[in-house]
Amino acid sequence: MAIKIRLFHKFILIMVVLAVLPLSIVGLRMININRVALQDSILELHTHLAQSLAERIDDYIDNLRGKLSFIITSLKIAEMSWSEKRVVLKSLLETSEDFVTISIVNSKGTEIIKVYNPRLERKPRLLNLREDKLFIKALRGSHDIGSLYYVGDDPRLNVAYPMVGGQVIYIVVTVNKLWHKIYSTMIGRTGFAFLVNKEGKIIAHPQKKRAKNFEDATQLAIVQEVLSGKTLGSKEFTDERGVEMVGAYAPVKRLGWGMIVQQAKNDAYISAIKMKQNAILWIIVSIFGAALVGFLTARGLSRPILKLIVGAGKVAEGDFTHKVVVETHDELLTLADTFNLMTQKLKEYNDLQIDRIIAEKTKTEAVIYSIADGIVMTDFSGRISLMNKQAREMLQVSGEEVLGKDLIDYIGDKRIAQSLHEIIEQKEKTVVREIDLSQGPYRKFIKTGTNIVKTEKGKNLGVVTVLHDITLEKEIEKMKDDFVHSITHDLRSPMTSIRGFAEVLLDGSAGEINEEQKEFLKIIDASSRKLLDMINNILDVAKLETGRMKLTLRHFDPKETVERIIKIMEPQAVKSEVKLSSQGFDTFPKIRADSDLMERVIMNLVSNAIKFTPSEGSVDIIGQDFPDRIQITVADTGMGIPPDYLDTVFDKFQQVGIGKEEKRRGTGLGLTIAKHGVEAHLGKIWVESEMGKGSRFSFWLPKKLVKSKKGEIVCG
Repeated sequence: MAIKIRLFHKFILIMVVLAVLPLSIVGLRMININRVALQDSILELHTHLAQSLAERIDDYIDNLRGKLSFIITSLKIAEMSWSEKRVVLKSLLETSEDFVTISIVNSKGTEIIKVYNPRLERKPRLLNLREDKLFIKALRGSHDIGSLYYVGDDPRLNVAYPMVGGQVIYIVVTVNKLWHKIYSTMIGRTGFAFLVNKEGKIIAHPQKKRAKNFEDATQLAIVQEVLSGKTLGSKEFTDERGVEMVGAYAPVKRLGWGMIVQQAKNDAYISAIKMKQNAILWIIVSIFGAALVGFLTARGLSRPILKLIVGAGKVAEGDFTHKVVVETHDELLTLADTFNLMTQKLKEYNDLQIDRIIAEKTKTEAVIYSIADGIVMTDFSGRISLMNKQAREMLQVSGEEVLGKDLIDYIGDKRIAQSLHEIIEQKEKTVVREIDLSQGPYRKFIKTGTNIVKTEKGKNLGVVTVLHDITLEKEIEKMKDDFVHSITHDLRSPMTSIRGFAEVLLDGSAGEINEEQKEFLKIIDASSRKLLDMINNILDVAKLETGRMKLTLRHFDPKETVERIIKIMEPQAVKSEVKLSSQGFDTFPKIRADSDLMERVIMNLVSNAIKFTPSEGSVDIIGQDFPDRIQITVADTGMGIPPDYLDTVFDKFQQVGIGKEEKRRGTGLGLTIAKHGVEAHLGKIWVESEMGKGSRFSFWLPKKLVKSKKGEIVCG
């Protein structure tokens, strides 16, 4: 019987590697000591820089308050006239280049004297500050400095001090020089300084946009430290991008702000990192030399292991017939025998699973290819993973093998190809779209529904699109529209007659009527007028949908039209306690358009906004002039539109949020007319809305519209 030699004894020679153990321990210990000392020095430098910047701001505030005390003392002279006070303020302004304006405000909040720096204040005017919180505090006897704000790129502070006689001195100063110092503070390649206010919002930053937007930085650990009231400190933290940083902070004591200096950790500790890398390199070289000896010894032991690795690779590829032969007479021989036994069991299990998978695949394919709708699955680049027979017929795909090929290349109809290309690109969204495939008298419509295919663990596999033929539904909808239009047209003439006879009776041409009869006739007249307007709206929608409405292009003045609409709608707005206003139309250009139709479009949008805006809300008509088009927006502060209604809000007879217990507001045709009216002018209309905050209906029109020889509207 062969004697087994234990694997432990064969590897005993590898213990030579322990020769590098003392070297590794000493080297790593020295690396750690030097790294800690260097990091402490870097953090101390950051802390000193943050403290210096914070003290600079505190010194500026102290100096500002000293100047204000001088102003107050100078203005207390009883016999000083207003002109002399103005001279005092003007002289102070000329000696303080960071002062924007200095004004004296009476107890009612009106500025009675104001001097200004023409370089910083281009359009000065006397203001009423009775609602200004800073003024109110000063009027009550306390002086304060307001929150920082921006005028363009210029950071400013408002300061208010009480004066005798119920007056307040109100000063606006620019802190642009202080901010420039913060912007120009750079440390290494990535280090910089920034400033936060007491709420943790950024007010000074080298990326000026973040400061102007008052970006919230309270999620940063170092900002939380400085806001907690600590005096000075430093910290390692992770910024909002997930980058490891080191930094220091110091409070701006006079204003409760916080000055922060930060630098990427890799940049700050680059010297320590390089030192560590060099030391590790020498340790690795030593280890490699010792390991070389162990390798020569272990080479004889590695061959059986390599055979096992090759055998495992064969099993991974599905080859369960490969046997591993080892003749080492040790534990590796036992391992090889166990591996061969495992391979045999895996083969038996694999044969059983293949039969089950084939059965499940057959069931799945039967369901997919028997369903009436078309089904297409692609990856995110548009390559086909699955397509049933119905999808091939709807998409006009030939009978050749298309799996793994680009879907767009195999679709005969370019309209379908373009639509599916847009749908597949909208990742992470559920997209529902209708595609019109009609050709001449032959009508065909397909509705597509697209979703992301995910595993149970949330991994994205691709996009599945279901194609449903809705031609029959569209035909039924067309028949319904034709029926409504026909009935409406037939009702128009008798309704006109009813209105005419009602007017004759009301004006007394048919004889005298008493007051009660007159009230009845007024009700008849008003109701018939509403019904006739509804009939005209339905007919106009039908004309716009079919292109039968003839547009008359003439000079259209948006400014004049908006002013006229505001005069007309003002009574309704006042009744509803809604503020109606406009902006941006002072220098608005005139364009060529059907002025009557466009006035109707704007009127419908404004009327709709007033209806859905609660009392004390506002409706604003906004004009924007672009090089090739004009844009008009009607914005309200109403209840907003639920997301489910945004795609259908311009459809006929649509009413947002109409339940059984709610009263309808109008016919639901106003937005439909607006949509078709804008599109008839080759423009675009859309809506943006947020629940509880209001809606914005916007549309744009090309500036150069003309009629072609065929009478069609085209861009000149």
